[in-house]
Amino acid sequence: MEEREKMGYWLGIVFSCLDVLCVAVFCDAFLERKTRGLRFVVGALLCGVLSYIATIFVSHISEESPITLLKFAALITVYFVFASLFYLGKFWMRLLVVLLAYAIFTLLEFCVLYSLLALLHIHYDEYVSNMVLYFTGVTITYSLKFLLFSAIKRIHRPVVASSGNIKWAPLTIGFPLISLVGITIYYYLSMSGKMTATFVLFASGVLLATNVVILILIDLTEKDSLGQERQRALG
Repeated sequence: MEEREKMGYWLGIVFSCLDVLCVAVFCDAFLERKTRGLRFVVGALLCGVLSYIATIFVSHISEESPITLLKFAALITVYFVFASLFYLGKFWMRLLVVLLAYAIFTLLEFCVLYSLLALLHIHYDEYVSNMVLYFTGVTITYSLKFLLFSAIKRIHRPVVASSGNIKWAPLTIGFPLISLVGITIYYYLSMSGKMTATFVLFASGVLLATNVVILILIDLTEKDSLGQERQRALG
């Protein structure tokens, strides 16, 4: 039993570090780094450990499920500290990027989880207790996270010179926040049997698509803002 608990702790730290690396890849697409190399990697790993500690702390003070808004708030705080330490940019822009990153990869996790639950017609407890199935789900989830965020990083380049994007950043923050609140409600309803896995999968997919649309709007708005700045410079 002790060996299994130790393995669980180490896996938790590994997954937390992978999540921070996902956030870093996403931040690279929208924010300019302050530092690179070994210093950045060590900082990302330390933030991964810190995010795991935050998760454990929340689970100890809350007797509810680990999928709670309190956990979301703790992890978002750690990721925002990470973005503030290692990336340039205004407060609202860094917060927006972190919230979008967290909302998107959380929704991806739910899409994979509820796809498996719906396809196999099993309950969440059965999924967690089946190690082969659980690690299959984890592998698929992290593969999708890195593939999606790497694609976004390849397509989008951080725009630091433009200040126009800051005006709409506070307004856009509401969308990923609503998504996280929504997914929390869906989770509790599904765990109590009041909502089917298929419906949660559909709802998660809609929220995921909404946040992706926000990314497209950010890209279009930045390009428009840059175009206006160039016109002013030429004029």
